[in-house]
Amino acid sequence: MPLMPDIRNCVAFFYPTGKDAKEDTNFLAAGFLLGRDSAQKPGIMYPYIVTNEHVIRGRKKIWLRMNKKTLGLATLEMATDWFATDKKFDIAVASIPAIKFFDLMFTMETELLEDWREDNKKLRIGQGDDVMMLSRIVGQKTRYLQRNLPAMRFGNVALCPEYEELCFITEMRSVAGHSGSPVFVYNFSPLRKHVQPEHPNFGWKLLGINRGHLPQYDPVVPAIDVLAGKPHRRSSTHVVATNMSMCQVVPAWKIKELLHCERLEEDYDELESCWSASDALEDIKRSASRRSKGRQ
Repeated sequence: MPLMPDIRNCVAFFYPTGKDAKEDTNFLAAGFLLGRDSAQKPGIMYPYIVTNEHVIRGRKKIWLRMNKKTLGLATLEMATDWFATDKKFDIAVASIPAIKFFDLMFTMETELLEDWREDNKKLRIGQGDDVMMLSRIVGQKTRYLQRNLPAMRFGNVALCPEYEELCFITEMRSVAGHSGSPVFVYNFSPLRKHVQPEHPNFGWKLLGINRGHLPQYDPVVPAIDVLAGKPHRRSSTHVVATNMSMCQVVPAWKIKELLHCERLEEDYDELESCWSASDALEDIKRSASRRSKGRQ
């Protein structure tokens, strides 16, 4: 397993209120931290948070919870106006303050999987490649009060984007509550070197962002028939939703497209022109406030 343990720290949790974030109640979804290098300042990186658009839809504010370097947790109140969104692909990206005291790991822009479909020189991903999703355990009573504890779920690529299918389909036992989770493709076979010798075996790339699991609907059968071993009388009016163990992953190159949209490019230019990232974030907040008032 080539993944470093601290890769989990690229994941943050979203909550509807600051109180919920502190008490780990009413968990909404995950998100992940994405870093973009400065073009003018060597060694400087600008931080962003990525999640699904439906996570922030209809909300004015949302709270982000992250691990602190000195243990414990820290929360960040965010106005949803900070986010640039792509509703078609269900992505939301926003600049966040450069938090030097937080124990965080960023997925870098250079680690996003590129669209190889029209360029054979780029790394290609195929059906059966190993994938891993970072999220949290949902549906249990345990509250994580000391640290965010992201869990890893493993699976494989079942279908790549082609023709009418715009996303990756992965077989990964996803369930509700994993929205916004980053999905990595990892541990490529040495055999790939014979197919693409310019791409040596390496640890991981960001495949994309989890959009949601795919349900299937099965007809309800009477329990008495099952217990009695009789033929099942399938209901024609009632069905039950079951999880088909597959989820839709929006490709990483769609995240990169949103990261370079006009709205976030303006924020990036402000960061580049400021002496410090904290000064730039204050300007970005003011710009977001002006844009919000302009829409009212």
